[in-house]
Amino acid sequence: MKGPKWNDNLFTAHRDHIEVDEVRRALDFVTAAAFQTALYTVRNGGVGQHKKSFDYDEVETKQRPFAFIVNRRHLLFYIRGAGRKRFPGGIGLFRKSFATVHEKPNGEWTIRIETLDQAKRLQALVFGTANTRGIPVGINKNDVLQAIADIEVSNVANSFGD
Repeated sequence: MKGPKWNDNLFTAHRDHIEVDEVRRALDFVTAAAFQTALYTVRNGGVGQHKKSFDYDEVETKQRPFAFIVNRRHLLFYIRGAGRKRFPGGIGLFRKSFATVHEKPNGEWTIRIETLDQAKRLQALVFGTANTRGIPVGINKNDVLQAIADIEVSNVANSFGD
């Protein structure tokens, strides 16, 4: 969801900074997907700075595990320390799906996004979708076990898929 300090005019300025239509579509997808989750608030920044940044603030823990910046020809998605531990496959998980993945000296991972397809794959890996395997970020094993127990106790038919 949009953070309390979200600025639509700043978003428009960031979007207008992009020179490639496909990257604009990726930005539109990433921000729209971020607004749909209640686990994070997304805020945009960069006033008085050169970088055009978007930060994911986790509602429950107040951590900032993810961010991305807008460049003229790509988005650069960051997985920060608080986010790295959520991926047991490590940086290799992302290297399997993206051509440009780096580990910075401070331990952050960066993933270069240049297309809408890459933005969708990133969204699926980081935040989960109906088409991904595993437990989405923000949901833990106990949440899943409790849901199963609730279904079994109430004899509610599940509609979850495999």
